[in-house]
Amino acid sequence: MYKRVTLLLTISGGAFTKTRQFNPEHLYTVDHASYPSFDEVIVVCTDRQPLHSFYQFIGKMVDQLTVPLSIAAGVSTLEQAKFLFDIGADRLLFNRALWDSQNVLKEVALTYGKQAVIASIDFGIFSDKLYSYDWACRKFREQFLPDNFEDIVPYIGEFMIQDVENDGRVMGANIEAIEHVCMFLPRNIPIHVGSCGIIDWDQFSELLSKNFVDSVAVCDVHHMSKIAIGSLRQQCTVDGCYIRKIIQ
Repeated sequence: MYKRVTLLLTISGGAFTKTRQFNPEHLYTVDHASYPSFDEVIVVCTDRQPLHSFYQFIGKMVDQLTVPLSIAAGVSTLEQAKFLFDIGADRLLFNRALWDSQNVLKEVALTYGKQAVIASIDFGIFSDKLYSYDWACRKFREQFLPDNFEDIVPYIGEFMIQDVENDGRVMGANIEAIEHVCMFLPRNIPIHVGSCGIIDWDQFSELLSKNFVDSVAVCDVHHMSKIAIGSLRQQCTVDGCYIRKIIQ
């Protein structure tokens, strides 16, 4: 199976924003982003509730996309999920629902297949203890996974993990922390490394070379152009990562 290089966009008020610790900071345009150069595009709504402008952004994007689209928009019901699939989503990310609306993961998996369900976990490590982050409440939970985690695992097609402390920073990813987090997740389910502060091609290659990592997301606005992503994919190939060759 090919390893994947994906594009992750955080959207607030219908516009692409840079985030730091999941707080929107700066507005950007996405005109320079080369969607066909990625294996998947992931759009995350950072507002508490998606606005009409968010759906307008999705509508414009869908008209341009030739790769799969995954959306995170606080889905808690099957009806909300159906709406997003109807407007162009191929897969959905569930974050708060892992804790608050677990039944929706099962309903979506049974309706669309578990490959359509991505469980997104934002993590932090303090005093060698692992926690998950509730971005709606802007605080860490007391534990990393819900108590009945094993009951919902059969309905999850992929995990996405994100490092709260390194989101939006330029210090480089904490590879040891990522490895530690992956130890607590089932190895038979693909793991997608999201926003973790990756700043150079070597870290992309290092992560993609690990057996337990299936995908790594590009989050830095400067890494989204056709030239940049072409350089990244070439470096990963040289380093022995088994990724798809993009022909444009």
